[in-house]
Amino acid sequence: MLVKPYPWENKEKILITAHAFVDPDALGSILTMGAFLKSNGKEVVLLAKGGLPKNLQFLLGEQQVVSDLDVPLTAFDLVIIFDCGDLALTQIAGIEKVRERILNIDHHHDNANFGQYNWVDISYSSTTQMIYEFLKGSGADITGVMATSILAGLMGDTGSFRHANTNAQTMRVAGEILLKGARRSAVAHNLFAGKTPGQLKAWSYVLEKATFDKNSRAIISALTHDDIKELGVDDEAYEGIVEILNTFPEASFAAFVRQRNGEVKFSLRSEEYKGVDVSALARKFGGGGHKLSAGFTIQGRLKRDNGNIYIEPLGSLNSKLQSPTSK
Repeated sequence: MLVKPYPWENKEKILITAHAFVDPDALGSILTMGAFLKSNGKEVVLLAKGGLPKNLQFLLGEQQVVSDLDVPLTAFDLVIIFDCGDLALTQIAGIEKVRERILNIDHHHDNANFGQYNWVDISYSSTTQMIYEFLKGSGADITGVMATSILAGLMGDTGSFRHANTNAQTMRVAGEILLKGARRSAVAHNLFAGKTPGQLKAWSYVLEKATFDKNSRAIISALTHDDIKELGVDDEAYEGIVEILNTFPEASFAAFVRQRNGEVKFSLRSEEYKGVDVSALARKFGGGGHKLSAGFTIQGRLKRDNGNIYIEPLGSLNSKLQSPTSK
């Protein structure tokens, strides 16, 4: 838990960010802390590298979030980074040069403690839950808008309270923020429903292409550049499909792989009873995450040949997904 004197005391200009390509927990954390510090007279800049997914824009309210900085990092007295296990995952150029200004707040078990100030606690279901407990303990006013952002992070990281990281404290916090005005129906709709016909078609294609690899015991589905072009939906339209793949009972874990420009993005999921740690596999390739939810990105291009998927120039896709370690 953060203790006084807080890192932002005697600081005027503060950058608040998270891992690139924000998810509900990352954005919810940025927005909640941004609102709190603004109410305390701080000048804040909210940064989401990679832009904002359309389904999360309902959280913004009156706050503005930028995708790039127009000033140097040294212009900020403090840099707060949420939900990010490693500095490289921010994709902010030169971020390692301002470590002495970084406050690192996270709940990932593989966090590198890269900040001058570090609050890392894996007992929390989400980073927004950490922020809520701090705000509650400090007596801060939590508005309905802030409560909605907190709930988005909580529901996003627990899969709407279905994942193994859901516990009694998770449900207590959920109940308390509902009483503070969190918009549960808006969060549920934007995070888990509201699919367009194009998205449903894309999901159908992903599921149709899924294969079970007996060696790795993974269920794998991949989209090449040509697949994505033909399906015609944004990358964010695939958010959540790996959770559906992960329902296949014989698989130890699920992998959804797709081309994104000159990179190949891997999203990995498992379940507690399956006994594997997908974050160990992600770390082998410079990624990270939780034991049951992780990801990584590598340079290359996906190619489909006679039903098999290859990563040029690295070879077979299946060979990259061998043996996540047992938990």
